[in-house]
Amino acid sequence: MSIKDLRELIGNNNKNDMKDLSVEFTEILLDSFVDNGIKEIPLLKTIFATASTITSAIFLKKLLLFLENIEETSVEQRQKLINKVKSSGKYRSSVGETLLEYLNKVESDYKPEIIGKMFVAVINSKITYDEFLKSIHVLCNVYSGDLLELKDNTNENNEVLYSIPSEIFMNGLTDTDYLGQLCNSSGEKIDDSIKKLTRIGYIIIKIGLA
Repeated sequence: MSIKDLRELIGNNNKNDMKDLSVEFTEILLDSFVDNGIKEIPLLKTIFATASTITSAIFLKKLLLFLENIEETSVEQRQKLINKVKSSGKYRSSVGETLLEYLNKVESDYKPEIIGKMFVAVINSKITYDEFLKSIHVLCNVYSGDLLELKDNTNENNEVLYSIPSEIFMNGLTDTDYLGQLCNSSGEKIDDSIKKLTRIGYIIIKIGLA
């Protein structure tokens, strides 16, 4: 049974059933990935152990959406990242604890998948773990619909082509590059500028929503 099948199965059960089924589904999830070595991954051991005490169907759906998006990574790759974060001595929370905390905070629409894709980017050394944490923090504060609109109005050069909502700018997803001054048709001087994605904006929009 795939993660997608399990997510659909959970979605077909009512809220009253979920209290009794949450532990059962967690065990099924774990067993379904034995062949892929997931039982040997400390990160996922932490996730499953914690999830077994959570009765919320919404949380389990978010967890499954996240897992769907990290399936492409290998056991060795995930273990390497976990060990790197732990050995750095820089972080009080483990990778698993951090993921659980943020998955519990975000809405179900798009954001668990975004977190999964950004996590894969960390594993593949496309972004740093610090950038990943900063991006998740911003992700928690921005409405999903605004992120989709930003994606649809950003070109291949990371230039933003519409009037940006204040929430997008205030959360550091975009910035303005001033190019100097130009004269309009009336001879008046006007500022020439372009709006572009910041590094965090790029990670969320171009990687997380890719």
